[in-house]
Amino acid sequence: MSATPAADLSNAMTLSSARLLDGLEPTVKTSFLGEANKMEVPANVQLCAEGQKASHLFLLTKGHAKYYRLTNQGKQVILYWLAPGDTFGLGTLLPDPPPYMGSADSVSACEVVSWEHATIRRFALTHPQLACNALAIVLNYLSLLTDRHTAILGNAANDRIARTLLNLGKRKGNLNPSGVDLDITNEELASLADVSPFTVSRVLNEWRRKGAVTKRRKTLRIHAPEALLPRSS
Repeated sequence: MSATPAADLSNAMTLSSARLLDGLEPTVKTSFLGEANKMEVPANVQLCAEGQKASHLFLLTKGHAKYYRLTNQGKQVILYWLAPGDTFGLGTLLPDPPPYMGSADSVSACEVVSWEHATIRRFALTHPQLACNALAIVLNYLSLLTDRHTAILGNAANDRIARTLLNLGKRKGNLNPSGVDLDITNEELASLADVSPFTVSRVLNEWRRKGAVTKRRKTLRIHAPEALLPRSS
């Protein structure tokens, strides 16, 4: 996996809307992006590894990736499904970066821009808005994980799967005349919804019989989002 200077960034729309760059002056944004490196990687490539010292901050501009941790038994627990505009490796803003909290793997072909520790640290000290944006991103991730933990204690499995699918549909779904397509396996959906793959299979079969979804090997099509949540039926 090699990086090249990001002089020609093809996803200007994604970059302009990325939370990491909110509120930065145009000249600062241009200078910041000018010191980034761009990587184009195929699916199933590891971008960073849990336990390694955080040396780069990453911003996804194209494709999707999963951010996860491994249990003692080697099972992946997906913490977040990364979409264009999402940032990870935020520990690099600190003077002495801690190890990456998790690993990030590309799920599809991806384009990623990154900054080395010294670069992101220099910009954060010179432009406090960048550090504020990073804190806002961290708090958003913490909020999402808190919601998931609360849902485990208070929501039924069907509801957790439904809300996970609806959230993914908004963030990474491909809209078509028949519904919204998601490239995701049962195992990945189970990890994100904090249920077992068996439960995902059972619930998806129930929704399939109702005509709410269609499931293929690695693709799920949501035909009727309103039919997924019990209180909407």
